[in-house]
Amino acid sequence: MAFDAGNLSLFGLDLGRGWRTLRQGWSDALDWPLFRWFRPVVPVRVQLPDGSTQWRAGASARATPPAKENSIQAVLLPDDLVLFRDLVCPDLVLSDLQQAVALQAREHSPFGADELVWGWRASEREDGCQDVRLALCSRAHVEKYLLSLDQTAAGSQEIWADLGLPIVIAGFGEARRERACARQRIGMVFSVALLVLMLLSLVAMPFLLKRAQVFDAQARHVLLVNETAQVVADREALLKAMARVNAVKAQLRGQVDLPAVLEALTRIFPDTAFLNRFEVSGDRVRIGGFADNAAALVETLGAQAGFRDVRTPSAISRRSDGKESFSVEFIYRNEKNAVAVQ
Repeated sequence: MAFDAGNLSLFGLDLGRGWRTLRQGWSDALDWPLFRWFRPVVPVRVQLPDGSTQWRAGASARATPPAKENSIQAVLLPDDLVLFRDLVCPDLVLSDLQQAVALQAREHSPFGADELVWGWRASEREDGCQDVRLALCSRAHVEKYLLSLDQTAAGSQEIWADLGLPIVIAGFGEARRERACARQRIGMVFSVALLVLMLLSLVAMPFLLKRAQVFDAQARHVLLVNETAQVVADREALLKAMARVNAVKAQLRGQVDLPAVLEALTRIFPDTAFLNRFEVSGDRVRIGGFADNAAALVETLGAQAGFRDVRTPSAISRRSDGKESFSVEFIYRNEKNAVAVQ
């Protein structure tokens, strides 16, 4: 299916009309007091038929102070060169209203199509309709009037009718004012956008500062981790070595110092006593043997330093040769070695 650039419709909906309606809504919003300041106003120097001049704020009835010399110029046509016609139109969007007014201008014009120049102004009524005032002129009459005023630059001035509420006759110098308004509007939009951007920047500044602080802290943390990596590794190695030392100490504390036990028993036992059993289980020592007086030997053994929990698990018995058989269990703790291990 071929695409028709002039027919913006989709599933029977006129998209072009929707866009025109949206533009009309924005244009009407500019008349609200809240947004009226957003409508740019260009000073216009209006030359009246009697030779005097007035300064107007755009094509309106509002006066404005004089501006610079190269300002917008307008010429007010005498009433005898203009045909006025008042119309009542329904509430239409701007493009539809302009087409309706153009049709009325062609139907009621006494001038030919090539000679007709016209303009219009609309105002809302209380009943929802619009009052339209239509101004019709002859191009030849307008150009003759400009020559009578010695206006050599006949294409640079705007042509107005009805000074009270001016009607701009299209096709002359109004494009210059429209371009000036467009430039001012762009400047206003840019200024508002810049102001909004500045406000957003002020609102976002604390967040951005906090974000920068977080990133800086993260960078410092990474740098600190890199700088202390060797120290941390050394500390972990030291902790592992200390864990091994503590394990060895615990092992030593839980075992009997055999050389010390044998030395102590050799020192305590008389020459007439001897052992035939020597067992070690953890920190407990079991010995067995023969002595002339086993009871006295066990009592002497319990009185010695380092021997704890001394007991005889079985009764002392006497052999035929007069020796007494004994069995003794005890816990031996060498105090000197214990201090050294701790």
